[in-house]
Amino acid sequence: LPGLLVGRNKTLSWGATYTFADTVDSWIEDCKEGQYRVEDEWFKFSQREELITRKKHADHRETFYENHHGVLDGLPTETGYYLATHWAPAESGATTLNAAFALNSVSTVAEAQIHLGAIESAWNWVIADSHGDIGYQMSGLCPIRENNWNGFVPGLGWDKSYDWKGFHPIEDLPRSFNPECGYFVTANQDLNEFGKTSPINMPMADHRARRINDLLSQNAEQDLLSTQAIQMDLFSLQAKEFMDVLKPVLEENFSDQPLAQSLLNWDLCYDKDSIAANLFECFYTELRHLVFQDEQISPELTKHLREQTCLFIDFYQNFDRCLLEPSSVWYQDNNQAECFKQAFLNVCTHFEERTWGQ
Repeated sequence: LPGLLVGRNKTLSWGATYTFADTVDSWIEDCKEGQYRVEDEWFKFSQREELITRKKHADHRETFYENHHGVLDGLPTETGYYLATHWAPAESGATTLNAAFALNSVSTVAEAQIHLGAIESAWNWVIADSHGDIGYQMSGLCPIRENNWNGFVPGLGWDKSYDWKGFHPIEDLPRSFNPECGYFVTANQDLNEFGKTSPINMPMADHRARRINDLLSQNAEQDLLSTQAIQMDLFSLQAKEFMDVLKPVLEENFSDQPLAQSLLNWDLCYDKDSIAANLFECFYTELRHLVFQDEQISPELTKHLREQTCLFIDFYQNFDRCLLEPSSVWYQDNNQAECFKQAFLNVCTHFEERTWGQ
C-alpha cells in the first residue's frame, strides 16, 4: 500500500523495523468430496475462480478453495489432509491506507502512536517530534491464539481450540512514551516487555539491540556522525559469546597454530578485510552442523534448512542458547569443550584463507 515506511512531516519523524510477529498460520484440514471437517460436522469450501491473462498465451483459470482458515493448498475433492493458510491482514487495507495518509498532518508522538498502531501489518515504529517527545509503537493484526499454540507448526483444522480468537487490541501491543533513558532501540528483537500482551512470538536475537544500546548509553547526546558510527559498527556480541568459550580451547590445544592465533587476536569485528571473521563463521557453521546433525536431524534436512530456508539466519539465537549452555542436552557423547575443539579441527582441514569481504 502507498505510504511512507520511513519519513517525516514538518513536526514529526518516524522509522520502522520488522517485528517478527508471526501473523501467518496454517491448519491441517481433513477433506473429502469438496468438504472439510470441524469436529464431527462437514462443511463445503467456498470457491473462488481467478482468470489469469497471459501475454502470447491462452488465458488460464485457477480455482481456489477457501474456508475460515484461509486458502487450501490442494483439491478437497480428493480425500486427504491439506494445509489451509491465512495471513492476518489479507482482507484489510483501508484502515492501513487511512493511517498512512493521516501521518501527513500528525504533529505529536502521542497522535502518531494511535495512527501507526492501526496499521494492519506488523512493524516496530520509532517516533520523534519537534516538541522533544519520542515514542515506540508496535502495529499489526496479531492473532490471539489459545491451546498453548504459537503458530510455528500447523494447527488442527477440525479442532476449534486452534481457531484464532480475534486480534490483540492496539492499546495492548508493545509501546513506550518518553522512556527514562532517553532513547529506544529496535533491531527485530523481543519487545514484548513493553506490552500488556506478547504478540512477538518468533523474534530475532538481541545481540544487535544490546550493542546499539551499549553505544547509545556511552553519550548523553547523539548527532549525525555518532549515529552514522553506530549504523556502521562491525563489532559482534554473538561472536564474543562464542569466543569466550572457544578461546581457552584454542589456548590449550592449538596455541602454536596460525589459524588459532588468527582467532585469538581477532577484534570481533566483521571488517571486509578480516580473515578471522570468515574463519569464525566457518567454525560457527561447523559447530552447529556437528552438534545438531545426529539421528534427530538428518544430513539432508540440515543441508536443506541451511541452504534453502531462513531458519538459521532469522532464529539463530534459539540454537545459540543450546550451543552456549555447557549442560545442554545436545551435548551427549561429547561435552561442550570437546565439540568446540572438534569443530575447529574440522574447519582447519578445509579452510581457505579468504577475507570476510571475499
